[in-house]
Amino acid sequence: MKREVVLCDIHYTPMEIIHYKWSVFPNEENVSTYLRCPICNRHYSPMQGYVNITSQRTDPANRRMTVCPNSQSELHGSMAIVAAKEDDYVWKCLHPECREKEK
Repeated sequence: MKREVVLCDIHYTPMEIIHYKWSVFPNEENVSTYLRCPICNRHYSPMQGYVNITSQRTDPANRRMTVCPNSQSELHGSMAIVAAKEDDYVWKCLHPECREKEK
């Protein structure tokens, strides 16, 4: 299945995949995957929505989430901007359940 293009909510440019490694305890490594704007420090993930990340720290002050209207039985997280038309944006849920409904 082709990956949906997600746009930055500030510049409306396509975002690219980035992986951050972090650890809380010695000898334990975790990886978080986000989409990152190539112009600014804006990041997107379905569970975080759009957030600023600097020095691998999430700044929730400018967080932007648009909750999927279909998430009644389970949390789908935040929808993403997949197109910009003049001063309007196309928001889409990337959750597998919502993708199945589109077919």
